[in-house]
Amino acid sequence: MEKHELNKAAYRDFSNQNAKIAIYYNLAAMHLGKAIREPVKEDSDKLMAETKKYLNLTEKVKMMAGRAFLTMRGFILFYEGNFELSLSSFNKSVEKNTDDEEQSVVGVLGLAQLAFAKRNYEIALNHYKKAMRMNKSLPTKARLGMAYCFYELEKYEMAKACFKRILDLDPKCVEAKIGYATLWYN
Repeated sequence: MEKHELNKAAYRDFSNQNAKIAIYYNLAAMHLGKAIREPVKEDSDKLMAETKKYLNLTEKVKMMAGRAFLTMRGFILFYEGNFELSLSSFNKSVEKNTDDEEQSVVGVLGLAQLAFAKRNYEIALNHYKKAMRMNKSLPTKARLGMAYCFYELEKYEMAKACFKRILDLDPKCVEAKIGYATLWYN
């Protein structure tokens, strides 16, 4: 029996649905991350297709539609430029994940990114602040959104303070260094 056939047989015997969901979800997340970072549009589109494939498999395995699935779908739609459906997915994700704070924070960050992309900086800032209240130890990349919002709202001292705080937490954050230096220079 070939190795591929052995893997198929082992998979058929793999009866834990939650494990299948976790595997598909992680494969989707991996492909989404690669698609976002891929500079070549055609390659990015192929990776996004793989992301969708794994999400659809997740959906078929069932039960996932109420949790991280909606958040992941929101990000896929966001990066495809479908802001209305993305907003709907993020909102549903936040509503359905009231018992799962980690997923709620990710959904709120998705709403923040979406509002920022639509140039609704005040709304984006409110979402970033809500995410910070939900999880005080957000990564510095998530904190950058707040600094950018303050900057776009012409609240330069607040933006400068945000960039400074990010640099206190992560002295190697290039985006924060550039933002802080720009504000300091001006």
